[in-house]
Amino acid sequence: MSQKKGKVWPKVLFGVLGIGMAGTAATAFYLNTQFVPTVYPNYTIGDVSLLGKTEAEAKQALSDWWEAAQHQSITMGNEKLGEKTINKTLADLEADFNIDDALSQLAYNDFVGSMTGRYPKEEIINAEIHPDIQISEHSAGEIEAFVDANQPAFEKARVTFDDGAINRRYEAPSFSLKTEDFPTEVLNAYLEGRDAVIPLTTAKKSMPDGELDKITTVVSQFTTSFSSGNVSRSTNIKVAAQNINGHILLPGEEFSFNDHLGQRTIAKGYKTAGVYVSGRHDFDVGGGICQVSTTMYNALLLGNMEIESRSPHSLPVPYVPLGRDAAVSFPNPDLKFKNNTDHPMALSATYAPGKLTFRVLGSEKPEEEISFETKYISSWSNGEKIVHDGSLKFGQRKVVDNGGSGRKVRTWKIVKKDGKEVERVLLGDSIYRGGPKIIAVNKNAKAPVAAPASNAGETAPPTPPAGDGN
Repeated sequence: MSQKKGKVWPKVLFGVLGIGMAGTAATAFYLNTQFVPTVYPNYTIGDVSLLGKTEAEAKQALSDWWEAAQHQSITMGNEKLGEKTINKTLADLEADFNIDDALSQLAYNDFVGSMTGRYPKEEIINAEIHPDIQISEHSAGEIEAFVDANQPAFEKARVTFDDGAINRRYEAPSFSLKTEDFPTEVLNAYLEGRDAVIPLTTAKKSMPDGELDKITTVVSQFTTSFSSGNVSRSTNIKVAAQNINGHILLPGEEFSFNDHLGQRTIAKGYKTAGVYVSGRHDFDVGGGICQVSTTMYNALLLGNMEIESRSPHSLPVPYVPLGRDAAVSFPNPDLKFKNNTDHPMALSATYAPGKLTFRVLGSEKPEEEISFETKYISSWSNGEKIVHDGSLKFGQRKVVDNGGSGRKVRTWKIVKKDGKEVERVLLGDSIYRGGPKIIAVNKNAKAPVAAPASNAGETAPPTPPAGDGN
């Protein structure tokens, strides 16, 4: 009997344990079904902490945050653009925040971890998710327009010769919006309660600074003189020279005098002064700038530059020998040349009352010596041309224009090294066609009729005294 009781006891024990375990499992199952996961660790998005929030609570918190954030005004600017700023909200920028995408990056605690203490409250781990804010291209375009409108004033690179030294002025930088960094900067500015610094990309310079640094010496120079008393002509020389001064050409680059200066107008500062037109003297806006092109032409020849286009005047000019002038008039004739060196070069023009100097600036001063030789080929007279002037009396002649005889010369550039001629370059023939001497007469004037002769020995009666009346 006692043996049977001993066998029953384990069965009862196991039964009780089984019932207890089943109850515990059922309880755990029930609790698990009722458990709502919450955010862990302490994720923050923007400035919103999501620790301990359910997914629904986290979504609502982010919605509330975004509603406030997108209507907060943010001041934007960049010191490179000056002191001007622009104020925009995220709503103005048509910003979009995908809340569901942000929620998908969160982690949540589970039932087992909560029961076992896997997520200790006293050791909260912080984690940050950066909101992925998208800004529309259209709205970013407004910021790009602001950047463009507030660019520093564009300044071309220039190299000049002043006070005995070469001076370089580097090209002013230009900027564009760095669109890929803009949303992040705007959001960070909002979160940190500060102004946004518009992210900029520095554009590539059309004339790199390094190219200017290669220009180190005066390659050649040439000076001409003029009357400073002719104010209009002097003004034209000064305006044109200053416009060219400092211009840089890279290797192989071409220069056109007319393309660079454009049409000479009063609005550009030019005045009316004397010019040559088809062998006669006349007046036009910009008169005198042929002295600028001629002075530059001779400096270029001395610098061994490649001349592509040059024309003589119709009459000789007083400031250079025959065959060494370069006439210009818009749009033709023109003076063109090419930088035929392997280095950048610059044109420096120095104006002083009564004197103009052009210098070719470059990297190397040539070892060769340059001189010129001119040969007279022929000359001819252009005679006289009679024009009508009704204001003149019969037999009266008035010189309208002195004109000039025609001449043809041939010019060579002589290149010497160590005193010996190494090259003779034909610069071409220069034909100064001149023009006839223009004389004005009154072609319609009649010869005066001679008074009749008086009879011999006849005496005219005396003139009666004034007031006599008889």
